Amino acid sequence: MKKHHYLLLILLLLCGLGYGTQRIINSKEKEGINEQSLVKEDDEDDSGEGVDVVEKEHALELTIISPEEETFIPRQARMYNSILEGNQKYDFASVRCNWKFYLNENNEETLIQEMNNTGVMSGESKELCGFTSTFIDRVGKLRVVLSLTLYNAIGDLESIEAERTYTVVK
Repeated sequence: MKKHHYLLLILLLLCGLGYGTQRIINSKEKEGINEQSLVKEDDEDDSGEGVDVVEKEHALELTIISPEEETFIPRQARMYNSILEGNQKYDFASVRCNWKFYLNENNEETLIQEMNNTGVMSGESKELCGFTSTFIDRVGKLRVVLSLTLYNAIGDLESIEAERTYTVVK
C-alpha cells in the first residue's frame, strides 16, 4: 500500500515538473515574439516630409481625419479625430495619444496647446484619440501633430505619428 502512495506522489511531482517546464518554455517563446515584433520610429526626419517607420509583418497607418475642412475660424468648435488602419496584430492593445498644436503667426511657429488621451485598439480599422475643443483663438497656419503609442502591460509596442495643417482665418 505504501508503495502505491510513493508511486502516486512521484507521478504527481513529475506532472507538476512537466507543467512548470511547459509554462517556462511558453513564456520564453512569447518574449521572443514580442521582441521580434517591436517596431521603432525614426525620431528625426531630416527631409521634413512624412514619417519614416520601420515596419515588420504589418502595415499600420495613422491619419488625422477631422476636422475635414482645411480652413476654420477662431473659437469654432472642432472635433479632432484620427484613424489607425492596419491588420489586427495589436487588437485590444492600449493606445496613448499625444496631440500637439502649433500656430504660425507672423512667421513664428509656437506650441499653443498639447492634449493627451487614451483608448483601446480593436478591429482592423478604428477611429482613435478623438476630442472636441474651441481652444484655437488666433488666426494663422495651424499644424497638428499626433503621436500615437500602442502599449500593453509589458511596455510600448509601437509608436507612429501623423501631421496635418489647417488655416485659421477671421
